[in-house]
Amino acid sequence: MLNRLKRYRLVLIFGLITIILIPFSLSKPAETENVAVVTSIGIDKLENEIELSVNVVVPNNGANGGFEGTVKTFSSKGENVSSAFSNLSLIVGKLPGLAHCDSIILNKELFEEDVTKYLDYFVRTNNLTSNAVVIVAKEKAKDIIKTSATQKGIRAITLSDILTLNNEFSLMNTSNVDKFYINYFSPAKTIILPVLTTGNSDDSQEQDSQNSQSSSSLQNSSNAQSGESGSSSGNGSPEKIIKNFGDAVIVKQGKIVEEIKGEVIEGLNLISKETNRGHIKIEDVTNDLFKNANLSFEIFDKKTKVKGYFVNGQPVFNFKFDLVLKLEEVSMEGFKIESMQMTKNFIEGEIKSKINEKVQKEVSSVLNVAKQSKSDFVGIYNYFHKFYNNEWSKFLNSLNNKDDYLNYIVFTCNINLQGKI
Repeated sequence: MLNRLKRYRLVLIFGLITIILIPFSLSKPAETENVAVVTSIGIDKLENEIELSVNVVVPNNGANGGFEGTVKTFSSKGENVSSAFSNLSLIVGKLPGLAHCDSIILNKELFEEDVTKYLDYFVRTNNLTSNAVVIVAKEKAKDIIKTSATQKGIRAITLSDILTLNNEFSLMNTSNVDKFYINYFSPAKTIILPVLTTGNSDDSQEQDSQNSQSSSSLQNSSNAQSGESGSSSGNGSPEKIIKNFGDAVIVKQGKIVEEIKGEVIEGLNLISKETNRGHIKIEDVTNDLFKNANLSFEIFDKKTKVKGYFVNGQPVFNFKFDLVLKLEEVSMEGFKIESMQMTKNFIEGEIKSKINEKVQKEVSSVLNVAKQSKSDFVGIYNYFHKFYNNEWSKFLNSLNNKDDYLNYIVFTCNINLQGKI
């Protein structure tokens, strides 16, 4: 008997541990009973304090026995972010868990001073992952939080999903908290942040910038069952949605120094290595196929390369664009679609010249904004500092004001255009 027990002692030990731990595991409360799962955070500036608004996932059993969830909005106030979170814990009755937070929305007023004053909490806490993107609210951040809570269930599109369009098609890359601080402590101290706003779904007013980008939005599918009631379309009032016009702000040393939209955004599309799609529109084209026509081309594919070098101590920075364009739309009086040669490569002659001019103009508009605001969001300083450190240091020391270095750089541009049939 004793020999048999020795032979199966590992099995017996495992069985005893299982018997002891199973009751403990079954009786242990779920983590969501003590921790509130926060998906989005909004911060607004009040007179002497801030208002913190968060979306919290409230789990419940689905109709078919599966796990579903609703999103509720809770708000609290405090002298700073830390005290606001402490007050939020009392309101929600749980500790806020930020591991699943995908976005931090900051009201524009917070950027009137160094915004790191309000982001410091998120850097020091080990509760937040580095994936949370930083977004600027054109109006109140609370409105964006409340509107996003009106989605159906926890599988609905998130705020960071909206900005995927910016990253791939209509703006430079989005910025999470880590990336914000990397740029903040870089020599240029500059970063571009996306801007979101809210509005009514039936609002036909066009944005004055007349951006070429379409606005993305979140559907207000249901009323928010939240600590702060969301907007409702059930009483006949217009449906509230989140709007993304592709606008952005330039932030330098934690403060907004410039708002960018329209042609500057289009230029950023070209300069960005991450963005590979977009649109180019040229006007008043006259050739053997068109007369005074406006043509819109889709950027079907794009590759951007940059190269810097020195000529007699003068820094030169070159942009090279390889663009594959496809004719997307023709606006011309008396135009007949049946007369169009569908297999023709339209990137030639006057069309090619006008596209070259348009690209040069859009890139120039970006560089002019950078020079005027003294904001190196293009990455010029980092490039020369990395690859030509000695020559770059000599160049900077030769300037009366080192902050004006963008005005003394020669920018060049090479464009290779191809047509897609």
